[in-house]
Amino acid sequence: MKGFLKEIPLELIHKYVEDIYNIEIKYNTKKEYYVEARALFAFLSWNNSFESKSSIGRQINRDHATVIHYINNLHYVFYIRSKKYKESIIQFENLKNQYIKINEEKEIEEYDFVKFSNKIEQLENDSEILNKKIKDLEKKVIITSVFHDIICKIPIDKTEIVKERLEAMIKMF
Repeated sequence: MKGFLKEIPLELIHKYVEDIYNIEIKYNTKKEYYVEARALFAFLSWNNSFESKSSIGRQINRDHATVIHYINNLHYVFYIRSKKYKESIIQFENLKNQYIKINEEKEIEEYDFVKFSNKIEQLENDSEILNKKIKDLEKKVIITSVFHDIICKIPIDKTEIVKERLEAMIKMF
């Protein structure tokens, strides 16, 4: 599954293998039980993370060549011979799917939170703009009502003269 979009951290794989085998896989021994656990760690790490074989090897105090040997040779031996090894891989796949689902839900929640925060910020900016427009309109309403009261007092036959004088006054500003 190399190239799978979701990476599982090596630390989680390391803890998973140690919990399954109930050992410290860094321990320097060639006992088959330890080798099997390290082979499982190497296989799961290579197929579920974007780490190099060297960095996988460093996690278990081995070099990249040993990791290659675990993946290319010992994986198949243990997969056939060890029920625990095979079941651990199947169980890991189930746990990995749960881990990915939980992380996707977190990403969606974080995305929704960011999206929501951006929307609030946009609404606040829109609110400020609308408040300024409302204040401008209120000023215009006050001015309009004042002028309306004055205009209503002008006799109809004098409206043309008032219009000319108002235009002359506006030019002076």
